Amino acid sequence: NHRYDITVGPRLTELVRDGKNRFEANAGVVVRNYEVAPSRLSFRFDTSESAKVTTAEFESGTLTLRIDGSPRGQISVRDGRATFEVDAGRHSVELTR
Repeated sequence: NHRYDITVGPRLTELVRDGKNRFEANAGVVVRNYEVAPSRLSFRFDTSESAKVTTAEFESGTLTLRIDGSPRGQISVRDGRATFEVDAGRHSVELTR
């Protein structure tokens, strides 16, 4: 019961759910298994170049970032948005509270 709008291009990949931007990458990427829970976001990510990723799945707080199972530090949610970098390649990404 949601409305999704997807933008895919060489410099922008974007997911808008119910009129609100939920995910954005500044590169052409493939995203699979995008799963959202109240305290967790996970997805698979494939890109030929590094990308800056922004998610708006959390309202506030501090998130723990894991890429390919390895801890990558803490990310602060500011104005409902958390931003981080992902290197080129295929990766498993997880953000948790």
